[in-house]
Amino acid sequence: MSKVELTGVADALAKHHGNNVESKGIKAHFSMDESGLLSLAGVELVLEKTLTEEELAAQEESPFSKLGSTISNFFTGM
Repeated sequence: MSKVELTGVADALAKHHGNNVESKGIKAHFSMDESGLLSLAGVELVLEKTLTEEELAAQEESPFSKLGSTISNFFTGM
C-alpha cells in the first residue's frame, strides 16, 4: 500500500485567492510502469479567473498577436 502526501496546497490556494478567482480543483497525475508501480507524475491547481471590463481594457496586446495583425494587414491591403 502506498501513501502520497502533498504539501503546499493551502499556500497555493491562499496565494491565488480573490473575488474573481474560482478554484476548479487540484489534479494529481500518476503514471504506472511496466511492473505496476505507481508514481506521482505531477500536481496542478486549476483556477478560473474572471476578468472585469477594466482589466480586459488594461491588458496590452501580446507581441505575437501584434505580429499576427501586422502580417495579416499585408494580405488585406491595409
